[in-house]
Amino acid sequence: MRNTKRYIMLMLVLLFAGISFVFAHGASGTSLSVSGISVCIDEVLQEYEIQPVNVDGTVYVPMRAVFEAFGASVQWNGEERSVLAEKEDSSIYFQIGAPYASQNGMLVYLEQPPFLEGGTTMVPLRMVGESLGYEVEWDNKTKTVFINTKQEETGQEEGAGKKILTYEQAINQGVRNNSSFLSAQRALSRIEDTNENYYVSSHTYIAKEVLAKKELNTQEKWAQINLELIPQVVGNEIKNQMDDITLTRKEAETAKEKVALSEENLRLETLKYKAGLTSKATYESAVLEKEQSESTHQSLEKTLEGKLLSLSSALGEDVSQYETFEYKSSIEEVTEEELEEKIKEALADDPYVWYAQQTVELKEYGLLTYDYNINYNMGGESYTSVKLDLSEAKTNAEKMAEDLETVIEKRYNQLQQLTVSYEGMQIGLKSLVQQLETAEKQYDAGLITAYPIKELKQTIRETILEMEKLQVQYGQMKVLFEIPYLYPEYASAG
Repeated sequence: MRNTKRYIMLMLVLLFAGISFVFAHGASGTSLSVSGISVCIDEVLQEYEIQPVNVDGTVYVPMRAVFEAFGASVQWNGEERSVLAEKEDSSIYFQIGAPYASQNGMLVYLEQPPFLEGGTTMVPLRMVGESLGYEVEWDNKTKTVFINTKQEETGQEEGAGKKILTYEQAINQGVRNNSSFLSAQRALSRIEDTNENYYVSSHTYIAKEVLAKKELNTQEKWAQINLELIPQVVGNEIKNQMDDITLTRKEAETAKEKVALSEENLRLETLKYKAGLTSKATYESAVLEKEQSESTHQSLEKTLEGKLLSLSSALGEDVSQYETFEYKSSIEEVTEEELEEKIKEALADDPYVWYAQQTVELKEYGLLTYDYNINYNMGGESYTSVKLDLSEAKTNAEKMAEDLETVIEKRYNQLQQLTVSYEGMQIGLKSLVQQLETAEKQYDAGLITAYPIKELKQTIRETILEMEKLQVQYGQMKVLFEIPYLYPEYASAG
């Protein structure tokens, strides 16, 4: 049914296709073309007062019209010349002329930034659609963009045919393939059997038997906790691996762009050196820059291969079959009130602190029920030794609670430092964008060549990548702040 509708829409698009024309757009001479581009949202052909345009392979559409068609709210900031669109849990932020956008809190580099056309803001359609979770397809024959906002009606499973490795999919696979998880299952089964078969007489009270039963109950509970902890730990590690791979891919792509830029620079410097317009040192510097950029790119590609192999081993399947991985990153600041609440919550619920407290209770019961004839004469510990064991257990539990609080505070401070670093980079990025705008004006005036503009764009791309790294690092640290026991550096129990 859907294919039939698609066929009908293609015929309509071909029938009403417009006349093509091309003209210069932007300071760096990019090609902007209008060639009867059509947009279909849920099989409905869209009509815009300002027609969609193609800028170097990216289809741009009028901002407000497309957002309203998606049912998203739009906020325009005239002072910043920026737009924020939101729908449910999705958001996207653009700024006119800025070669980046913020997609659900994650910075994304744009080869071509949003621009004004006849007083209308034009934004990249694919990015807008995908940021809101929609399928976006381009039909080159008819010059038509098809957007499907009702994926549940297609009869296909989520992500079908897209070759996207999701966090949930990878984590489930990784846990099933994890030897520690399998060992923990067996350990729980053994302790459950032992505990079930351990008999304590209901007619006679034997303190030693009761203590042994209490210890078995504690060990069984601890085995259950471990079985719950391992999937969380493994899941966090796998998600971190996936994010690291995505970042490495982006880093390799950025390094590849750097190689192309250094090659162009070397060509220019070679021509100038041969014409006697530059020094040998400058020429050799360009040669060295090209070699270094190539070496960096090659190194990143090898690093990426190693990380893909490592993740494949963790999941027990070849992850190179996936075109991309699920990827999310953002910075959501933590307040001092949240810090205080987290400390209280952790002290009450932390599994390692619980285990240490259980150890204290067992030692207290052992001391309370100490029988000299049984405990000592039968080859057991002396009363003094048992008392010292209790004192040591109490000290360990108290210290663990104190260390847990210290660790949470340390992680909170690290989050604050990352926030400050990120804000500093935001200021630097805005400065780079201003420099780019100035350079483009100079280019339009014939004062500079296109190369300085390309250099600035490359610097912006690299800055955005560094900001993404900070976002990911922040996200990873926030998880450890919220769930301290995923990396229990404060604990010695278990």
